[in-house]
Amino acid sequence: MDRRDVDEYTVEMTFQVDEEFKGDLGDTVVIRTPGTGAQCGLGGGVGSRMALFANEEEDHLTSSLGLQVSDSIMREVTSPFPAPDGRGDARLVIGGSFGETRVLALDRAGRILGYGYGEGDVQELSICPDEKFLIDGVLLSHRLNDRGRIGGNYFVDGTGFRRWFYELYTGSLRRLDLRGEAPERSVGFVSHITFALEAIPGGAPVTAPPHS
Repeated sequence: MDRRDVDEYTVEMTFQVDEEFKGDLGDTVVIRTPGTGAQCGLGGGVGSRMALFANEEEDHLTSSLGLQVSDSIMREVTSPFPAPDGRGDARLVIGGSFGETRVLALDRAGRILGYGYGEGDVQELSICPDEKFLIDGVLLSHRLNDRGRIGGNYFVDGTGFRRWFYELYTGSLRRLDLRGEAPERSVGFVSHITFALEAIPGGAPVTAPPHS
């Protein structure tokens, strides 16, 4: 391992790569980090062995003390998920981004009933009224509409709603317990409509969409 100053606050550390957990790093990798431990820079000197999470920023990689872990922890968090061992009905559904998995279903005791696979970070979960299926939602984009007019007319202290924003999601219709290889249906939906307030001359009413 080598170390050189980039500027007053930043250093570059060159590591020999012994094992990759994700990505293609080659035999060596250069990581930028704050220059001191007080700035949360990487600990350890030349010859130290460490496991790191690194972030890609423009043309270089960065890391810090908070992203430095032991070899054993790195292997644990990057190992495959255990086989489901839960029983009964789903009592908790968790959405997020967990490698190739983005939804987990747990039983009453917190054991795993099943996994919902897919790319992206789930930000919306909705349980269907029959409590047999769920829909997960991954944000695709934000949209702005200056022209559409739905709903009723409103005054808000002489200010009307002129513009409205909405978010587009993609997702999957899944069994609530996520068991087995049941077919999943891709869905798309709109959620989180928000408003941009804009003064209307004379307080003239305009049409505002309802919140959803």
